[in-house]
Amino acid sequence: MDNLFILGKPGVGKTTFLQQMGRETIARHIPKWPIFIRLADVSLSEKSLMDHINDRFRKAEFCNAEDFVLYLLQSGAVILLLDGLDEARERDGQRKRLVQEIQQISRDFPDNTMLLTCRVAATEYNFPNFQYVEVAEFTEQQVKNFIDNWFGASQVAIAAACFQSLHETQHEPLKEMARIPLLLTLLCVSYDPENGFQPARANIYRRAARGLLRDWDKNRNIDRDIFSDLDEDHLHEILGYIAYQSFLEGEQLIAQGGLVRRIQYYCRKQFQLQVNGKRWLRQMEADTGILIERIDGVYAFAHLTLHEYFAAWWIIEKESWEVVQPYISQSHWREIFLLLAELASDAPLFLTLLLEAMKEMITGDRFLTNILKWADKRSRRVLASSQKHPPSALRAFYLCLGLTLNLGIDFIRHPAHSSDLDRISFLAETLGLTLGQHPTPDLYLTFRLNRADYHLSHRLSLDDALEDAYKLTQNINYIHPVIALDLLLTYVVFVAYLLRVEANEISEVNLSRLRTCWNTLCQCSDRARIPQLQANLSRITVPVWQATEIQWLEFAKEVIRTVRTYGEFGYKWDLSDDRLTLLAKYLQANLLFVECLHLAYVPDRAAIENQILLPP
Repeated sequence: MDNLFILGKPGVGKTTFLQQMGRETIARHIPKWPIFIRLADVSLSEKSLMDHINDRFRKAEFCNAEDFVLYLLQSGAVILLLDGLDEARERDGQRKRLVQEIQQISRDFPDNTMLLTCRVAATEYNFPNFQYVEVAEFTEQQVKNFIDNWFGASQVAIAAACFQSLHETQHEPLKEMARIPLLLTLLCVSYDPENGFQPARANIYRRAARGLLRDWDKNRNIDRDIFSDLDEDHLHEILGYIAYQSFLEGEQLIAQGGLVRRIQYYCRKQFQLQVNGKRWLRQMEADTGILIERIDGVYAFAHLTLHEYFAAWWIIEKESWEVVQPYISQSHWREIFLLLAELASDAPLFLTLLLEAMKEMITGDRFLTNILKWADKRSRRVLASSQKHPPSALRAFYLCLGLTLNLGIDFIRHPAHSSDLDRISFLAETLGLTLGQHPTPDLYLTFRLNRADYHLSHRLSLDDALEDAYKLTQNINYIHPVIALDLLLTYVVFVAYLLRVEANEISEVNLSRLRTCWNTLCQCSDRARIPQLQANLSRITVPVWQATEIQWLEFAKEVIRTVRTYGEFGYKWDLSDDRLTLLAKYLQANLLFVECLHLAYVPDRAAIENQILLPP
């Protein structure tokens, strides 16, 4: 067997591999003596590597231990398992001395096998008699096998749920972490069979970070020369500062020069320490694997998840929450906000600041402010007769309803110009469906019917539009009367817009469907107890079969006028490209806020949720 120089990232399983090699050698009766040595222990004493090997046999009460070890080496009967070259002390040339000893042993006793491990970042030494290999991260199948073995045969269902949860979209960062055995262990420890990973995500990251900074080396009692004046909390603080500053500047990759300056500046300012920034950085990479060199002279956090965790920790510990308010609509800050929601000791205050930031986004746009006022006004009509619907979900519904109608009108006028409005309408619907942990059944049905309305707005044929409107009448009695009325009004006014361009194409079947829709609309106005609207609708007569185009156009005009008078429906909203962009960012920020709310610990969740989508 060749000598192997085994490289690998922190936590990937290098030590475990060596230990398993030793056990397998014994279990399979291979005629070799496995000898496991931690090189960090060797570097702490004045003894040579050979002295430490001899000591192992002395402690096992071998007679003439030195002679026996020499006999084994000369016979080629040893597998020497040397763990953690990067962990050996550099002070007084200890590591360099160890390298020379290893090279000498490999030359003097070439018939033996030597396995030497080292972290990838600490490979400045050359071993010509060794084959270089690297421990790969887990494959997906290996992740599954690890989880299955962790939970065991008695918890097969839990293991399957844990593995499946890693593949959910919101857990993409955890899926990446799971490829490292050490981090996967932390994930398994933290997995909750009932709630999955999400509630403990910040704790998972905290444990992972602390594990890399503390447990890895503390458990081994390794003296890190470069960190002699910096304890674990100091290292955590420096990494938090680096992470936060790079996030402010939109950096994931950080040039070595800038990184070194940040390290030296912070150590000098906060700890009154003069440090060699380059050496500190190199040692941090080798010892923890948290910061790694991606390409020559360019560094990054080993996992974006760790970058985000340290930045969030810094904000919690060192900054006021106001500093993150301007970034609520920036997608690369998303995970930061989610972590802050979990880590915040005063979550209600944090969420209140986010609400203020979202209002500030649109305060300067009077038109968008008026749209929110309109949605709030419509929702209050529902709440006046029923308190079972979440107010914020109602506001989201009416915003979605207005956007859907505008999408349909836009398709009629400019079919090629509606992609942005299409996306924003979908965002509003998604927001409405995610608001509230237990939406009422009729409101859920309403959103599903509005989804049909959304599809209707993409079907420019009058035949298809009336078919979908007719289907709506079959479900209308299951919905709150005011909501049902407003939803059907939207359908009918959209049909009226289509009649303005297809007045000559209405068939006898469509006329029958239109009459059914009209009769249902009148019944809805009665159920909703809106006599003025009912009176206005009763004055409008659906034209007869083979009516003239002028009669159909007059009918469409009256329908649109009546609906506008009642509910301010049917107007084409002035949504410029800039306004659409702003509205999209606003809705995305609200979706993020809902996620933060679900993660945060707050005594009165409903009170905070009810403030979502309120006008400034």
